[in-house]
Amino acid sequence: MKATIREVARSAGVSETTVSLSFQPNSRISEATKKKVMRVAGELKYMPNQAARNLRQGGSKMLAILVNDITNPFYARMVRTVEATARARGYNVIVMESQWVSACEVDAVNRMLEARVQGVIICQCEDSDEGLKLLKRYEVPYIALDSFPIDYDGPYVANDMIAAGKLAAKHLIEVGCKNPALVIPKRGRRRFSSFIRLRQGFAAVMKSGKIPFGQSQIFNAGLTIGEGQEVFLQILDKMPEVDGILCGNDLCALGVMEAIEKYGYKIAVIGIDDLPVSSLAKISLTSIQQPCTAVSEQATEAIIDGIEKKESISLQKALTPILIKRNSTLLTGIVKNSMRKH
Repeated sequence: MKATIREVARSAGVSETTVSLSFQPNSRISEATKKKVMRVAGELKYMPNQAARNLRQGGSKMLAILVNDITNPFYARMVRTVEATARARGYNVIVMESQWVSACEVDAVNRMLEARVQGVIICQCEDSDEGLKLLKRYEVPYIALDSFPIDYDGPYVANDMIAAGKLAAKHLIEVGCKNPALVIPKRGRRRFSSFIRLRQGFAAVMKSGKIPFGQSQIFNAGLTIGEGQEVFLQILDKMPEVDGILCGNDLCALGVMEAIEKYGYKIAVIGIDDLPVSSLAKISLTSIQQPCTAVSEQATEAIIDGIEKKESISLQKALTPILIKRNSTLLTGIVKNSMRKH
């Protein structure tokens, strides 16, 4: 059985308050007394009750981050940055995911509230606003990370997806693309704001470059390699002259590239996220590099500042991406579909 704070206090010859303060940084307890308490606590295998301390202090020093898919490297990188940034400010982080399901998102928010988190960093699946309504009802500070719904007016730090679409379209035009296709997620995520903005930026540049682009050139697929492989044949069926493809993320683009090679075509491909695997020589995928580290750091700093200053969070910021050019577009020269049959 673990020792209690009373037993530690009795063995060290100090008060229970002294024991409690000895475990807190920058407390008024002398170093000699603190060392004595820590030695006794170690001998008795005592650990302080953090939950009880949080309740007494009226705060948990705990944040929560909710993402759509923790297995996706894009979200995993943001979670790691949020945790590191929060830790440097003395906060711990609870990580949860919605799996792109609104009911799971609401359930996760309820569990965050039960854990008495002081703030929430949220990547919304955007099929429902019930999670946000809960956070507002209980007056828990929150900030949207990476994306935000079209009608959202709250705080956010996001990736500029309109700029991403424009960068991709300009590059495809530069390499000679005349028949572009855009691949974005299907099902409920078809309405996901990031991909609405991506489409807007892509279409605007194609229009200004007098390159035909319309709804028939937009294809729905998920964000995995397998779904990228599957959608390529759909593109060929409806657009046999396709010569350039922008995908909603790198994983989908890798699947498209795999299918292109399998069936012997020569088509420019661009992904989004610039995952480490995309830079490998055998892959060399041209990709839109989003400033995810800066996005995650700034969102975390903003919510902690709001909590500690007891101020509402008003930050609304979209950070600009950059295009990383690699062989998936550069080796094609003037893009030509070899038109080999499959």
